Amino acid sequence: MNKQGCLFPQLKTPDVYIAPMGEKAMTEALRLCAEIRDEGFVAITDVTGRSLKAQMKYADKIKAKNSIVIGDNELETGIAKLKVMTTGEQTEVNLREGLVSAIYDQTLAQTLNELELSMEKLK
Repeated sequence: MNKQGCLFPQLKTPDVYIAPMGEKAMTEALRLCAEIRDEGFVAITDVTGRSLKAQMKYADKIKAKNSIVIGDNELETGIAKLKVMTTGEQTEVNLREGLVSAIYDQTLAQTLNELELSMEKLK
């Protein structure tokens, strides 16, 4: 609750930030966000045409768990890299199939890692 007595909902940490590079990539990023959201994840993309550097700064600022950069090469091959923002670890993902599975896998791995760290603190 803030000073005016208003209760604002807490924003969820994004599971993935999709950084499009170009108009065609933006269209694909919007499609992917809808697909990812349909599976219950929080997905965000840029619709203002910011530079890649600015988008990555924003993804870091909002504490996105993962990021994907989509440009002409990724559109052509259908393959992109899913990057874990905290570790820099990257996994190749198929944008047409398998992306949601990769996000599930990353989310599970991150949750298990956090659980292990919590358990070690309790010892």
